Order: sequence, then structure tokens, then C-alpha cells
Amino acid sequence: MIMGNVTLSSLTELENIDTSSITGIYIYDNLSLSTCEATWLCAYLASPNGSVNIYSNAPGCNNPSEVADGCGIVLPCLPFGNYYFLSQDDINNFQTNYPGCTEIEGYVTIQGDDITNLDGLNVLTSIGGILEIGKDYGGNGNPVLTDLTGLENLTSIGRFLSIEDNDALTNLTGLENLVSIGEGFKIYSNNFLTSLTGLESLTSIGGDLNIYNNADLASLTGVESLTSIGGDLNIYNNADLASLTGLENLTTIGEYPSKNGKASLASLTLFDNVASIGGNCSIYDNYALSNLTGLEGLTSIGGNFSICDNYALTNLTGLENLASIEGDLDIYYNNALTSLTGLEGLNSIGGDLDIYYNAALTSLTGVEGLASIGGSLTISSECLTCLTGLDNLTSIGEDLRILGPIMNGSSSLTSLTGLENLASIGGTLEISNHYFLTNLTGLENIAAESIINLRIFNNSDLSSCAVQSICDYLAAPNGTIEIAYNAPGCNSQQEVQEACWILHIENRPTGEEQLNVYPNPAYNRMILNLNTTFSGSFRVCLYNLTGICLKSWQFETQSSGTKEFVMDISEIPAGIYFFRLQIGNEVVTRKIIKVK
Repeated sequence: MIMGNVTLSSLTELENIDTSSITGIYIYDNLSLSTCEATWLCAYLASPNGSVNIYSNAPGCNNPSEVADGCGIVLPCLPFGNYYFLSQDDINNFQTNYPGCTEIEGYVTIQGDDITNLDGLNVLTSIGGILEIGKDYGGNGNPVLTDLTGLENLTSIGRFLSIEDNDALTNLTGLENLVSIGEGFKIYSNNFLTSLTGLESLTSIGGDLNIYNNADLASLTGVESLTSIGGDLNIYNNADLASLTGLENLTTIGEYPSKNGKASLASLTLFDNVASIGGNCSIYDNYALSNLTGLEGLTSIGGNFSICDNYALTNLTGLENLASIEGDLDIYYNNALTSLTGLEGLNSIGGDLDIYYNAALTSLTGVEGLASIGGSLTISSECLTCLTGLDNLTSIGEDLRILGPIMNGSSSLTSLTGLENLASIGGTLEISNHYFLTNLTGLENIAAESIINLRIFNNSDLSSCAVQSICDYLAAPNGTIEIAYNAPGCNSQQEVQEACWILHIENRPTGEEQLNVYPNPAYNRMILNLNTTFSGSFRVCLYNLTGICLKSWQFETQSSGTKEFVMDISEIPAGIYFFRLQIGNEVVTRKIIKVK
């Protein structure tokens, strides 16, 4: 590589280089370099073993053809490329410099202040590598190129096509016979481009199609033959684009449209032929989009699905046939969204479900078919009063977080109704920042062993937390516990544990056994007074608030009737405890207070 040597004028001093050792040549940005016909370079150009990159030097060494003239040789098609057309002369002289060259490899760059037409390239039928038209390497792209006439015989591009920074380009006329692009296609910052006319024969793109920052682009007319995109379809920041007309025959997308950029897009109706998306799908930043009609054919998404910042979106109508999402589903900052109507067919989400900061969302109606979430479920909304709509959700693979707004607004949630069928989670259970929630009814059927950490805090009216799942978890926690800043009764771990014991007592089986414990509070001993119809052995345990039996008593071969037993508790520290008496299949519990 020889580059950026301002005063270098000749390469003749490098006469002893072994040509067979060279696998590529880079000679550029040497502003005084005019003599390049060194023996080794001439030999290499006659039969190159790798790419050739000669440009932006002084006349005589400004491109491969000038060096070949100095060497007295005729250049073949460069087997590995590359071709730099940096002036109109470079375009005009192509067929003279590379006679019979119709299929070329490597990079092809077309960028020059004086390039007005591409007629000199009209023999090209294929480019094996990358074609860049107007990419700006510190210059002005192609400021006077108005169309792509001259490329009309080009049928395929092996890798990428980039059309960027061509300020006079109004359409893509000249590419009428281009059928396929092996990898990606980018159309970027062509300020006067109004349509895609010229791409009528293009049927497939192996990678991404990116169309963005084209200020005057009002229509996608021209790509009606396009049926397949192997990667992402990204269309954004095209301020005048009002519809996606032109893409109506698109049937396969590797990763679905990301459509954004404060445009006037109001409809997705042209995508009704798309049945599956292999990767990610993003629909965001569309001011006029009110629903998702046009996606009725969509049944599965292989990656993440994001529906965000669509200010007129009121529901998700159009997604009725979407059954599965392998990645995350993110629904946020859609300020007019009132429900999830449209997701009735959704059965499973492989990743996270995040629903937050949708200011008008009052209902989760629409996700009644959702049975499992592989990742976390996070819900934060100002207007939701309950979680009805999640009624058939049975499992969450990671965290369950029901959060009130933290930055702005306040929570309207009064009930967790809708989660009654949830049987397991696989991470943290968090309920926080709610002002009107009074109890945790709805969480009672979650298996305690599936809860890793428990966080219940900053719920000002929450006084009743003693549901079965919480009580069972507190009796045998798997991780951390944070219970604070709630209403009395649920303001600390101890308060909830006390309520759990009381709940246990209230819900004990009904029998004829009567149990009294006195004195209460007690100092060193207590008397257990039992009136029972049971004959046989029974056991008494003294439990602390974490559910650990600190001391037990076994009474063998007891007859029915009224009995009194003296219980020595002198070694037990002061605190709140529970006596648990098991007689046959019946359990009776009493709360006691031990004082010093």
C-alpha cells in the first residue's frame, strides 16, 4: 500500500519487488505521483493476482489505464477489481482502457463532480462485487448526474448496490434490466429523487433494502416486480412518502419493514401477501398510521416485533392471524392506542412482552389467546385499571413486573384481575408505584418456587398482600425480598407474614377441636387448653415469622375431652410466634406474643 505521500513522484526505486509475492495493490492519494511504470507494477497489471486500487494520484498514475499506457500494455478485465470512475473522462474511456470487458468484479465506484452521464459503461452486463454510485468520500457525490442511463445492460450485482448523495438524480432510469442484487441495496440522501422508476425488472434482493433520507421521494413506483428481500426492509425519513405503492408484490421478507421517520405513511395495505418474517419487525414513528390493516396474512415473526411511537394508532387491527413471535413484543409510546384488539390469534411470545407508556391504553383486550411468554412481562400504563385480557396466560419464563409510571402521570390500576390462571414465572415478581391498588388478588395461583425475587413497594393503598403465592414464597424464599412503602398491613415483610398466618388460621379446616393458649402475651411458659373429640397422639410446633419450627412437643396416647398442657418457652426470644397444633388431619394455629 502506497498512500498519502504528498511529495512522492515516482515508483522507479522499487525495482526489485517479486511480482508473485503481491496479492493486491493500493496506490492512492499521492498528489505528486506521476511515474508508476515500474517493472514489477507493469508485470502485475498484465496479470493481476488480486485487486487493483490506483486513484487520486497525479496524471500518469491516476488510474490503472494511465499506468498501463506508461507500461505499454493493454489491460485485461481486472479479475478481482477494483474500478474507480472519478471523472467523466474515466467513464468515457472505459471501453478503450478495458476493451471487451463486460463482466467486472470487485468494487465499482462512480463519484465525480463533472460526471453527467454513464454512457461509457453501456457494455456492462454484471458486476460481481459492489456498485457505489455517488458515495461521498469527502467530495460532493455526483452533483450533476440526472439519471443512470448507460447501465441499461446491467442485469445482476453480486453484492451491494448503493445510490447515495446524487443531488440531481430524480429517478433511476438506466437500471431497467437489473434483475437481482446478491446482498444489500441502499438508496440514501438523494435530495431530488421522486420515484424508483427504472427498477421495473428487479425481483430479488439477498440482504437489506434501505431507503432513507430522500427528501422528495413521494412514491416507490418502479419496484412492482420485487417479490423477495432476504434481510431488513427499512424505509424512513422520507418526508414526502405517503404510501408504499410499488411493493404490492412483495411476498418474502427476511426481516420485516422498519418504517419510521415522521413521514405521512397512513397504511400498510400493500403487505397483505407477506405471511412470515424471518427476523425483526419494527413499525414506529408514523404520525398518520391508525391501524395495521394490510398485515392480515402475517402468521409468524422469527425475531422481535416493535410497535412504537405511532401517534395515531388506536388498535392493532390487521394482526388477527399472527400466532407466534419468537423474539420480543414491544408496544410503547403509542399515545392513541386504547386496546390490543387485533392480537386475538397470538398464542406465544418467545421473548419479552413489554407494554408501557401508551397514554390512552385502558384495556388489554385482544390478547386472550396468549398462553405463554418465554421472557419477561412488563406492564406500565397510566390508564389501565385491571389486567383483564391476560386471562389465559399460564406461564412466564422470566420476570413479572407490573409497574406504575415513574417519570410522568400516575397509575389507575385497582386490580390484578386477569392473572388468575398464571401458574409460574421464572424470575422477579414486582408490583410497584400504584396508588389505587389495594390487594394482590389475581396472583394467588403462581407457584412460589417459580418466584426468584419479590419486590412490593411504593403502593400507597396496598394493605392486603397475603395471597397464597406470596405467603408460600415468604415461608421458603428463593431470593431477595423487598416489601416497603405500602399501606399498613403490607408495609414490611413481617406485616405480610403475620397476615399470612392469620389467613392460614381463618382458612383452616372446620372441626370440633377448640384450642386456647394463655397467658398471651407470655413470659416463660404458656398453657395450651384443648377440647377435642380426638383420641391418640398429637404434635405442637412453635413457629417464627419465617415459618421455621423453633420448638416442638409430642403428646402420645391422649384421650378425648378437655386437656391442659404446660409449654416451656423460656429459651425463646421475645417476639411474635405461632403455635401450630396437628390432630389427625386437622391443623389449628394460634398467634402468641413472647415477652421477656
